[in-house]
Amino acid sequence: MLSLGGAMVSLIGVALGSGVTFLNTTETIAAQQEQSVEQYRRDQRIDIYSNLLKEMTNLQNASESARSRLTILRLSLPTPVEGQPRPTPAVAAQLEKIVSDWEAAYQRLDGTISDAELFTQEYVIDLAMVFRDRLVIDFYDAYGNAFAAARQPISDAAGDAASQLRVTAAAAADMAGTPSPYDMALLETAIPDLRNMYIDAAKRDLGLND
Repeated sequence: MLSLGGAMVSLIGVALGSGVTFLNTTETIAAQQEQSVEQYRRDQRIDIYSNLLKEMTNLQNASESARSRLTILRLSLPTPVEGQPRPTPAVAAQLEKIVSDWEAAYQRLDGTISDAELFTQEYVIDLAMVFRDRLVIDFYDAYGNAFAAARQPISDAAGDAASQLRVTAAAAADMAGTPSPYDMALLETAIPDLRNMYIDAAKRDLGLND
C-alpha cells in the first residue's frame, strides 16, 4: 500500500508529465501552423512573381511589335506635300491603333505591379517597375523617332493618339521631378539584363537555387 507521500509524488509526476506533453503538443501545433502560413505566403509570392513575369513579357513583346509597326509605317509614309495634313487621317488611325495595343499591355503590367506591392519584397517589385518604365521610355522614343526620321510632324489628326501615349507614359515624362521608388541608374540597364535581374531577385526571395 502506497503511503500518502508516495501517492502525492506519483500524482505530481503524472501531472508534470501531462503538462510537458501538453506544452510540447501546443508548441508543435503552433510551429506547424506557422510553417503552413509561411508556405502559403511563399506559394502566393510564387504566383505573383510568375504573373508579373508573364505581364512583363507581354509588354516587352508589345513594345517590339509596336517598334516594328512604327518602322513599317514610317517607311510607307509619302513625301510630305505642302498644304496636306501630316500624317493623313489614315496614318493617324494606324498610329492610334499601335498606341492602343501597346497601352493595353502597359496597363496590365502596371495593374499587376500595383496589386503585388503589398505581398512581395521591395527589391523584387522595384525591378519590375524599372523594367516597365524602361519599356515606356523606349516606346516613347520609338514613337517620336519614327516621325522625326521621316520629317513627318504629328498633326492634329494624330493628336488623340499622341495625347493617349503621353498620359500612359506619364511616369517617363515626369521622372525628372518625381521621387523615384528605385535607383534611377537602373534605367540605363538593357531590357534583357533587367529581366534576368528580376528573375534572380524573385528566386532569391523564394529561396530557390539553380
